[in-house]
Amino acid sequence: IHNDEFWMDKAHQGSGLGTEVFGKQIENAQELGVDYIDCHAARTNPQDITNPHNGYYTWPRFGYDQSIKDLDISGHSDLKRKIMEEFPQAETILDVMLTKNGQDWWKKNGRDLFHAKFDLTPGSRSLKVFHLYLQERSNRAASKSLAMSTNNLQSFSDLDIDDVGNGVENMPLTDDDTAAL
Repeated sequence: IHNDEFWMDKAHQGSGLGTEVFGKQIENAQELGVDYIDCHAARTNPQDITNPHNGYYTWPRFGYDQSIKDLDISGHSDLKRKIMEEFPQAETILDVMLTKNGQDWWKKNGRDLFHAKFDLTPGSRSLKVFHLYLQERSNRAASKSLAMSTNNLQSFSDLDIDDVGNGVENMPLTDDDTAAL
């Protein structure tokens, strides 16, 4: 499946609706036997308030990933160099986004991901990251119920950070990262 565009009305941003819609897409795609979902995870100039794109950050938070090598193809070789300096063990964008420090760095420095992919294979890193995102969101909104059906998503109750990091979780953690974990 290729997601060309995904827009959320300002009134619904932050409400969990986008997460719910994407969760339903995951469930339905898995039922249909789809292998992956891809997209162009876009970023616009932060000063462009009329047509903002935050997919470069949001989609990786949901579990989309892209090889750092592919940044060269996209004309972002300078970004690739900065990532390698800041996160020398990172091979993919999810490796960068593994910690709160990495998420903050990517939010500030990240760019369009022209080859972002969400792997629908049971037990995939994408699904694990999405599940962890749902847990994080649920923890933030403990008093609210997250109106999302996850019956068809694989259960990851025994998941820990090692299952998501593919080995790069051994990067040094900041105090903020340790507190977040």
